[in-house]
Amino acid sequence: MDKITVKAPAKINLTLDVLGRRENGYHDLRMIMQTIDLCDEVTIEQITAEEITLSMNKELLMAALCKKILCTAQQFL
Repeated sequence: MDKITVKAPAKINLTLDVLGRRENGYHDLRMIMQTIDLCDEVTIEQITAEEITLSMNKELLMAALCKKILCTAQQFL
């Protein structure tokens, strides 16, 4: 099985302004961000099943966020 692991660096929003909503449902933003010395490790692994699974070692992530991540990932497959 093929897999890749990458680090997803963390950031802090020093300012965040929502400027408006686009036709596609996303928002236009203006922000100032600063990276910090923390990161998540993301592993994507190819499997033969026609499904998407998500596993994590942190239990703080809400179910709604998990669903959003999976739906977004599915759009790119």
